[in-house]
Amino acid sequence: HSFPTRCSSDLVEKIKWKEDDKLTITISGGFVDCSAYNSMNAVLSVADKRLYEAKDAGRNRIIGEHL
Repeated sequence: HSFPTRCSSDLVEKIKWKEDDKLTITISGGFVDCSAYNSMNAVLSVADKRLYEAKDAGRNRIIGEHL
């Protein structure tokens, strides 16, 4: 399974459910290799850009260097 699917599955398992409750969870994110940048501002800027790329690409997406 993909990283977003595993994360959402783990989260759903931690929620206390009643019998008929249904919930769909999706996760999008930006992945950054912090060692490739010389400042936290640069890291956050790239991660933010990748987050929005992931959101634009659809649900349950993680965008990053090595994914």
